[in-house]
Amino acid sequence: MASKSSATSSKPARDVEKALLTTNLAAIVAFSAPAVISPGHWHNLVFGEKQPRNQNMNQFWTMAMTTAGAAGQIVANSDDKKAKKNMLKLMGAAWCTGAAMQLNNVRRGEQRREATFAGSGVQAALGATLLWAGFCKD
Repeated sequence: MASKSSATSSKPARDVEKALLTTNLAAIVAFSAPAVISPGHWHNLVFGEKQPRNQNMNQFWTMAMTTAGAAGQIVANSDDKKAKKNMLKLMGAAWCTGAAMQLNNVRRGEQRREATFAGSGVQAALGATLLWAGFCKD
């Protein structure tokens, strides 16, 4: 019985970079959707009722988030491995920076601890994963 070589295998190679960039897009939608669907409730959950609310900034924030996710997905759908690695690094750095900024807001008393700690933990973990994949040698 002849064994199949990897060159003749019909199983497609996994595109880990594409999968992670798709996960990035899903996370962006998950984090930004509440600010669009129910902006007042989202603001009070994250910042508290005493913090001023700026609906225009919320809209700019969600637009920037979704644009970044869409750009990542465009790169994910390409065959350019180097561009995928660079996008993973960029998105990973952005998620980690966002987590750090939110934790600093908690330190200053501008964001609620409960919601921020949970969200920042997820963001930092995703960011670290994306950075690892971006810098990982194939």
